[in-house]
Amino acid sequence: PGQHYYVKAYATNSAGTGYGGQVEFTTKIGRSYGFIIG
Repeated sequence: PGQHYYVKAYATNSAGTGYGGQVEFTTKIGRSYGFIIG
């Protein structure tokens, strides 16, 4: 909680690697976050 994060997604295939935009956020105190990446 209260942590600041920077996230940037990417994907790689036979055509090369592509990057998404950078996203930043700060978690709220007293909250719990979970992420599912698939």
